[in-house]
Amino acid sequence: MWCDGIFRVFLNHLRHLLLLTVMIFAGVLAGASSAAAQPYVVIDADSQRVIFHQDAHRRWAPASLTKMMTAYVTFHAIKLQHLTFNSPVAISGHALAQPPSKMGYPLGTVLSIDQAIKIIMVKSANDVAMALGEAVAGSEEAFVALMNSHARRLGMNNTQFMNPNGLPNSKQFTNAVDMARLTLAIQKDFPQHAGYFKIPGLIAGRVRLRNYNRLLTRFDGTTGMKTGFVCASGYNIVVTAERKLEGKTKRLIAVVLGERTGRHRNARAAGLLHKAFEKPQGFGLYTMANLPAVIGVDSVPADISSDICRPRRKTKAQKKAAREAAKRNAAKAKTDVTRVLTLKEREATYMHAPVRIGDYHRIRLGKATGPNPNGLRVTAIGGTPSNIIPMPDKRPLLECVEKTPEELAKAELQKIEIVKTKTKSKRRPSKSKKKKQKTKTISQVLNCIPQPMERPAPVALVPIDGLVQTRGGQDGDVIARPNRRPDTSGVTLGSD
Repeated sequence: MWCDGIFRVFLNHLRHLLLLTVMIFAGVLAGASSAAAQPYVVIDADSQRVIFHQDAHRRWAPASLTKMMTAYVTFHAIKLQHLTFNSPVAISGHALAQPPSKMGYPLGTVLSIDQAIKIIMVKSANDVAMALGEAVAGSEEAFVALMNSHARRLGMNNTQFMNPNGLPNSKQFTNAVDMARLTLAIQKDFPQHAGYFKIPGLIAGRVRLRNYNRLLTRFDGTTGMKTGFVCASGYNIVVTAERKLEGKTKRLIAVVLGERTGRHRNARAAGLLHKAFEKPQGFGLYTMANLPAVIGVDSVPADISSDICRPRRKTKAQKKAAREAAKRNAAKAKTDVTRVLTLKEREATYMHAPVRIGDYHRIRLGKATGPNPNGLRVTAIGGTPSNIIPMPDKRPLLECVEKTPEELAKAELQKIEIVKTKTKSKRRPSKSKKKKQKTKTISQVLNCIPQPMERPAPVALVPIDGLVQTRGGQDGDVIARPNRRPDTSGVTLGSD
């Protein structure tokens, strides 16, 4: 009997030891995955079969892919007739304080929801995304609650949103499978709004803003979607594409997370889509519903900031070894057909030269006269006058809000020294980078100073019986003077 008790105790200790080993291994695997793994998934949009996948359940920072859910929530509110595409979006102080990428519009600038969605899809402006969330739900907190509610309804159980624009937050995460689910929901619920995700670019004043999704113009069949980047996530992209093969249209969705550069993510997505189009219809062992997840790798959100934004400097020995390895690979490339293609080779193989897919859309501010359920403060004309809206700038002068024009001009203009350059050449000398920055600062300061009101149009002179109207005085006011002596007939003069 006592032998059985000892044996049971031994089995319990062994069980705990095995469980501890599995947990440690899972933690090491998760840490290694955060630095090396680059999750991706490619699915068939019609059958939802998974064609390719790697760490598709790994938690990852969504970055600006969050704005896809921002657009989805906005489309849903418009469907419920709470808003229209012509409803106003006002730039609040909280929206203005968001870091780049941003448009930098002044406090109180008003634009329509239609224009706001175009801006967040092309420019990925964080200030406009925040203002859009406040316009739809009344506050950032209420809008984030709507985002997470829709995520649960769509089955995005491994996703949590904390803001409408995707700026870094340790509690905000998603994975490749959930982003594919969101893409399917957008295509299914709002096919009429697909045009917002394939706009080639925008025109804001004199500035042309090109879409960050280069596959729109460099990969045949691309129909749209979104890119994203923060240091913790690396370069993310969601791409939708379709091609006609053997008389049938094949629609694919590719989600790529954690690439090192924008070129790497474009080449990776293009290569995956190219290979997926070559697979036969119905290819794939799993669907999105039964795709297995590796134990432990979806417990901690990845953070690859040290590899993306703070890379370690290579020593001289490491640089020399890298050059020698590159030479060996170049010599081996002539005979080895199984090697991994370089970035330039992948771009040349899977992508083509940019082609024109449509005209740029011009951004027009104001004229937002639609329903305003959250009571945004909008002027009677529907927006800020266009003559005081500056061009989009990544680093606007926030002092425009905190200081008066006189204080701002006094503080900023004293820092600028106008330097005259002498040159023997007749050609106009090019401005240095420092002088360009000074000129830019002057223009920003002047944009903050209100322009003088225009003199009103002259009033037409209407003849009045017995009076003549002339212009006089310092401001050219109309003055009425008698043009003849008054008629005194019939008037009795008094006497002493």
